[in-house]
Amino acid sequence: MNATERKPTQEILDSLADARKVFVLGCQGCPIGCETGGKPWLDEMTAALGAVGKVVTGAALVDMICNKMIVGVRLGRMIQAVTAADALLVGSCGVGVQAVGNVVGRRAVPAMNTICMGDYQGLWPSEER
Repeated sequence: MNATERKPTQEILDSLADARKVFVLGCQGCPIGCETGGKPWLDEMTAALGAVGKVVTGAALVDMICNKMIVGVRLGRMIQAVTAADALLVGSCGVGVQAVGNVVGRRAVPAMNTICMGDYQGLWPSEER
């Protein structure tokens, strides 16, 4: 498990300054355990983006967003909303953000910081670091 903390909303909005249309994607894995994600986060981010005039093309929660196969299947069902977006806002650890970017081929913007727990860094069976 990777521990996560939410980035400040203004930092997220600044990261999306050049994106008019955004797809919001949240992980139901590690952020749920850290109480930084889930449906409340998804609703808050969707509202914050709408409040500054961004078009939210869609939103989804994915179990274990670091698993590219799960991401591909879930987003494949929403492909029009995903491809309509200029960027994807991803609420997960850094591994999940990289996995989403690799699967979708669009800019994936992190909405959370990954917190080092000071332990052994495990082996990851993919390219994301």
